[in-house]
Amino acid sequence: MKCTNRSHKRLLNKTVLLSVVTIFMLCGCAKKEIVEVHDVNDLNGLKVGVNLAWECDYALTGRSDMEIYRYDMTADMLMALNYNNVDLIAVDDVTWRILSANSTGLEKIEPEFSECGYIMYFAGDEGELAEEYNAFLAEFKKTDSYKELTDRVKAFDGNEYEMPDIPVNEDGKTVRIGFDVAGYPRAFLETDGSLAGFDIEMALWFGAICGYKIEIIPSEFNEVVIGLKNGNYDAALGYISEVYAEEAKICGFIPSDAYGETPLYFVKKGTTGNITINSEVLG
Repeated sequence: MKCTNRSHKRLLNKTVLLSVVTIFMLCGCAKKEIVEVHDVNDLNGLKVGVNLAWECDYALTGRSDMEIYRYDMTADMLMALNYNNVDLIAVDDVTWRILSANSTGLEKIEPEFSECGYIMYFAGDEGELAEEYNAFLAEFKKTDSYKELTDRVKAFDGNEYEMPDIPVNEDGKTVRIGFDVAGYPRAFLETDGSLAGFDIEMALWFGAICGYKIEIIPSEFNEVVIGLKNGNYDAALGYISEVYAEEAKICGFIPSDAYGETPLYFVKKGTTGNITINSEVLG
């Protein structure tokens, strides 16, 4: 298994998300009965769309009660749902919040069918650093700062993220961390070029508490993976799910422990019968 074949592009970056472009998926939609799901653990042969190699793809692979259709682009997946090529789509809760805040015609199915946490990758020769991060994480989870962070993840409205003030350590050993800029709202660049995102917060808290100078370097996911392999980075972050932990080991990386467990949901067309998205959707 190649370690660079997982294109980790995320759903929407903030600039595009707030654009005035509207995609209407209205024409030529065949009428179809509204899909009913009585048990999220038994879909009875329904067709489910997922983003290729995202969390839900991994979580659902191996289930025999559905047909899985994989899409590179979220827009294609939504179009498939709108035109009844699939019965459901599967997304993580943060993606659902972005979609629900910027669309009509979608309905989340309760309860969640699974959940996942998020991790960092450490270079293969950074075992001690990975152990220190895991020890930090275990203690940080007991703090009010961690509770405040996870509460904000749960309260995220799909549109606005505000980076909190976190102490920055300018001394100590430098830890170079690469990240994919397409990771809104977990790791991204604001319009002024400043760093932001829930995963960025975790890295900065690690530096502040453990005495490291954190150098976070924006890039694209495949370049981050190659850079981590080649020694350009000590670690990587940004919407990296714990479902990739085994793949990370195959690539020679050290996956951290997970934080911020996030529900995964099925989503169907609502009773309106058509889907509109008030933004450009990137996959």
